[in-house]
Amino acid sequence: MNNNQIVLKIIRNNKKALTAYGIVDKFQRIKRIQPMTVYRSLNILISEGYIHRSSHHNSYILCKFSHTENDITTLSVCIKCKDIEEVVMDRNKMGLLMNVLNLKKFNTNKLQQIEIPAICKTCE
Repeated sequence: MNNNQIVLKIIRNNKKALTAYGIVDKFQRIKRIQPMTVYRSLNILISEGYIHRSSHHNSYILCKFSHTENDITTLSVCIKCKDIEEVVMDRNKMGLLMNVLNLKKFNTNKLQQIEIPAICKTCE
């Protein structure tokens, strides 16, 4: 099993999002590696569409959908417990929403991911 497969397995086996150093800690139980090795694997897995990175909590989750070019990944992120739920939004619908919000300066054509910080129902 190569490093990318090990990182993906670690993320897949966790219900909650993991930070890079959380992944490093779990990886170290398998074999000694440098943190940069995990970061390289994370970047590859993101580019291949296997995982997503939440910039709000600087953590990683498994991708639950097979995306098309017209999809925008949307992560709902709980600001209390750090739980993350992935949904997919159609790029055209996002464009309509941005028009309704009168956000004329922004272009959804290059948009890859949106994060919505909120409080989950468990934490309410």
